[in-house]
Parts: sequence; C-alpha cells; structure tokens
Amino acid sequence: MLKIAHTICPSCSVGCGVNLIIKNQEAVGTYPYKRHPVNQGKNCEKGRNSFQILNENRLQNPLIRKNGLEQARWDETLDTIVSQIKKYSPQEIGIVASGNCTNQEYETLKKFAESLGVKNIGYNAGTFPYF
Repeated sequence: MLKIAHTICPSCSVGCGVNLIIKNQEAVGTYPYKRHPVNQGKNCEKGRNSFQILNENRLQNPLIRKNGLEQARWDETLDTIVSQIKKYSPQEIGIVASGNCTNQEYETLKKFAESLGVKNIGYNAGTFPYF
C-alpha cells in the first residue's frame, strides 16, 4: 500500500514542498506538492531525487558508543545526550548550521541554543554560490 507524506525537501535550504511516496516503510519516489507556497509544484532535479537520501545508510534505531556502537532505545539515547551536554558550560558549546538546513531545523537549533544559554552560533555558507 502506498502512502503520501507532505514534507520539506532536504536537498538545500530553500524549503520546497515535496510529496514523498512511501511503500512498505521505504521512500520510493516524490512528486511536487502543488499547493506549497515556496515552490508551487515545481521541484528541481535534486528535489525530485531527494527520496534516495532517505534510503541510503538509514538507521532504524539510535546507536550509543559503549563497547563499539550498540543499538539503544530512544529514551536511553536522549538521556545519554542530555547528561553529556550538561557537563559543559554554555560558553563551551558551539552550534554550526549550514545552508542545507530547513527553516524548521533553524528554528529547532535556535530553541535548542536558547534552552542551553548558548551564544556561540555559527553558519557555514559554503553551499552558497560566489557572487
């Protein structure tokens, strides 16, 4: 059975809408989201092929480094991350965003930084063309 998921293309930071075609829990294709305000039903080649990114080396469960990488539960993984981050002061933490982030990811990073009191936020603009 096919499912359709409205989502944001992960290929760049423009934020185009994409309809993701899912079959048996695997992304098998895309087609443009016609009513999306950013791209209004038009997708570039990267956008049309973005579903392939989801299937490459996709982790089904989180991994924690113990004696090598070991599969873990999500709650255990998040608890480990929180305990590791709390070992550092806000001045010792830096966050770097890139041109491949979506607006939603930028907003999440901003909220994350604010919740930790982090002021060291950078941006990698290497994906922008030279003007």
